[in-house]
Amino acid sequence: MAVNLYDALKGSFVVVNLGSGGDADYDLPSSFLKTVTLIEIDAGGNESATSQRYYRKHLIDSVVAGDKSPGEFKTRNFSACSGLREPHQEIIEQYGLQKFYETRSSRHVIPTTLPEILEPLGIDTVDLLKTDLEGLDFEVIKSCDHLLSNVIAIKCELRFQPFYQGEPYFHEVARYLHERHFELIGLKPEYWKPITENRRAHRNGRVVFADAFFLKKADVVRGFSDDKKKISAAKQIIVASMSGKKSHAEWLLDQYGDLLPPEWMTELKPIVMTGIKHGISPVIRSVFSWPAMIIKSLAKSRNPKKPGPVFDFSHVASAD
Repeated sequence: MAVNLYDALKGSFVVVNLGSGGDADYDLPSSFLKTVTLIEIDAGGNESATSQRYYRKHLIDSVVAGDKSPGEFKTRNFSACSGLREPHQEIIEQYGLQKFYETRSSRHVIPTTLPEILEPLGIDTVDLLKTDLEGLDFEVIKSCDHLLSNVIAIKCELRFQPFYQGEPYFHEVARYLHERHFELIGLKPEYWKPITENRRAHRNGRVVFADAFFLKKADVVRGFSDDKKKISAAKQIIVASMSGKKSHAEWLLDQYGDLLPPEWMTELKPIVMTGIKHGISPVIRSVFSWPAMIIKSLAKSRNPKKPGPVFDFSHVASAD
């Protein structure tokens, strides 16, 4: 293995982002972004805002699922809701989301699995797997079961109130990942308010879903083979940092201190520190996260080819 951390990462640090529409660059210095092989997949027509500052970047518009069962991919009025799975009508009505789920177009598709996408790219391992697939997250994660022993982090959209037909509950997915040596590190929940007479006056709501962040347990990483555990430990520190978990990233840096070469420690220490050097500070980000989410959602609601309707987000609670 190369002594230089950046040389060790190039060609081996793989981030897969399924449902990448609207996403931006990770909060990392360019020196680290340039080591990442980024695979972005989004069939809904939503372009990501990531730059070209990567070791390699693959943009794919395939419809991804857990298997190749034919289905209907529906492009919906609110483009971020597009997908293969049908939502439960009673939940749409509970929150008044009928306008969001109106179908703009439908096409018959035979989905592709993630392993099938990776094979022609010559990629047989994934470090960070991110899914935002409108009810298909668990199905796709299970289709990659043979890859999970090497995956060091998973970010996925999971629901406490399953919205789509056939979608599991949050705890079912968490149990599955726990059995494969992942632990839950972070949650970004979203609360929704049902239609009531005084909905607009309410600030709180029901927790419906969350973006969940799981990391492979540190003791499992330490048990990897000698030629693998050092680079896996470094990658996990980087992934925790770029996912906004700098405190945990610093803890991992301490935990793996005996594994990592001193030169690597020197390169990794700056990225676990809180600050605005590589982007918006966590404090500022937390203050403005909810308005930013609404603005992002509004942007997604527009047809890129022609002006579309602005959607009513009164179902989203600002606090609980």
